[in-house]
Amino acid sequence: MGHWGMKNRAASSLRVRVFAAIIGVVVLLSGGVASAADFTLYNDARPAVVGFYIKSSNGSYSDNWLRQPLRGGQSTGMNFKSNSGDCRRVMRVETEDGNSFEYTHDFCNNRGIHVRSDKVTYTPQ
Repeated sequence: MGHWGMKNRAASSLRVRVFAAIIGVVVLLSGGVASAADFTLYNDARPAVVGFYIKSSNGSYSDNWLRQPLRGGQSTGMNFKSNSGDCRRVMRVETEDGNSFEYTHDFCNNRGIHVRSDKVTYTPQ
């Protein structure tokens, strides 16, 4: 194999390590685009909250995030994730008495969503 074979293997090994490092940086940077935020949904009203939905970028609403009704005085923790990095989304809250509230919410800068009898308010970060 001789002297040239050793140099080619060393150069090839270096190229593989440089390529792996570049891929690692790309993965780290692409992970920076996604956003995630923990938040709490509070029911500060008497009727139970029976639906919590988030509108996607294509205009359709998600499935109901609540597994069971959220009674007055109760709260539940949730986690919002966005692959696009956009934390501002339209959300819809429905109560058992037929009321429905639709608001644009910034999930990354507000940690609490408070459902009241006539509106929804937020707890800033």
